[in-house]
Amino acid sequence: TQAAMRAALALDVLMTLRGPSGVVHQRLLQTALKVSDGVPGISLRLRVEVFEALGKVCLDVGKLQESLPPLQEGIALARKIQDRGMEGRILSTMGLLEFDAGRLDAAEEHLQQALALLLASGDRRGEAHARNYLGIVNLAAGDVDRVDAAAESIEVGSSGVTPPNL
Repeated sequence: TQAAMRAALALDVLMTLRGPSGVVHQRLLQTALKVSDGVPGISLRLRVEVFEALGKVCLDVGKLQESLPPLQEGIALARKIQDRGMEGRILSTMGLLEFDAGRLDAAEEHLQQALALLLASGDRRGEAHARNYLGIVNLAAGDVDRVDAAAESIEVGSSGVTPPNL
């Protein structure tokens, strides 16, 4: 089952590169979680990664309500295994969920929490994503000064990492 979860994550990457895949993509990740639930010796970090991927897939296809449960489960499990980097990545995704739902204050709160965790864990790519998303949230809120500050911090704080696009 650990091999099945790794295969599901590999297929997740492939399907993501090919574009939105919706239902099939979502079912693949749900199945990986279902078959690995309660299996002794299964990598908990791997389950966190699959929860994160499932939340992102739901978010990418506009299923905001369906994206929240796997993200919440992923955060709870990341906290249980004390993986601050994964916790930060999932909080960053939750920031996008709040942004898509029009809740800019909640989006900023999640992203600030994510950024702190990603900085502490040394996850430079995740840090660049969180900073980029914070800039987008600030732009949507009309706070141009904070957008400029976020852009500068991406350049300074994340040398060698290409900022992501939404």
